[in-house]
Amino acid sequence: MLGTLGSVLPALEEMALYKPAAGPDSVQRLAEGLGAGALPAVTTLGIMKMHEGNAGASALAAALGRGALPRLNVIDLYNAAIGDAGAGGPRAGLAAASRAGESQS
Repeated sequence: MLGTLGSVLPALEEMALYKPAAGPDSVQRLAEGLGAGALPAVTTLGIMKMHEGNAGASALAAALGRGALPRLNVIDLYNAAIGDAGAGGPRAGLAAASRAGESQS
């Protein structure tokens, strides 16, 4: 899906995902495809009504831990269906990515 946007993606600063048009595991599949340095300019990520659940939150945390979205500083989750088991995932991923960025400075 994102691969078809080609040269536009490196400049993308804000990304909002709304409703799971690609299915209930959309966030998980997207996050699993993000490698180190993916979406390098994104500072704000909004995920609304996607119902990504714990699996999506964990996949997003893993992507952040791998160095995806290196400039991300805001994640806005709304109606995400994340339980206690997944609640710390994105926060932990952001913290790990922040520490990695600091060590590279």
